[in-house]
Amino acid sequence: MQIEGGRDRRPDPSDEAPPVGDDRGVLRSGAALIADGRAFEAHEVFESAWRRARAEQGADADFWQGLVLVAGALHHADRGNERGRAALLERAEAKLESAVATGGPHAGRASAVVATLVEHGTSPSGRAALIEVLRSDRVAE
Repeated sequence: MQIEGGRDRRPDPSDEAPPVGDDRGVLRSGAALIADGRAFEAHEVFESAWRRARAEQGADADFWQGLVLVAGALHHADRGNERGRAALLERAEAKLESAVATGGPHAGRASAVVATLVEHGTSPSGRAALIEVLRSDRVAE
């Protein structure tokens, strides 16, 4: 973290993020940030994709919002906020299940993320499995 004006300033995740619209790049960037223990920054990267999808009224908006909420849940878990973690995880699962139900462009990956969360939650093994799902080229979209 950098000190700016006497306050901590986190690095801007957009400095590392791929261009908006590069979905594979966004997924890999978010996975890398989660792997580095930077869930808040992953949240920011996923939020950029969600804002684009929402503005375009894209069928993938629920998928991206689900990932925003998953990253937020991981951030709360890192800070020991169990209530915040549980609340965001519940909302994330609902958004991702909606993405599966609507059959959007990331329905297969949304299904895999939900299965990972149900099986592992935000445990270390859950994070590792989530990172693999986000990075994988083998997940059906």
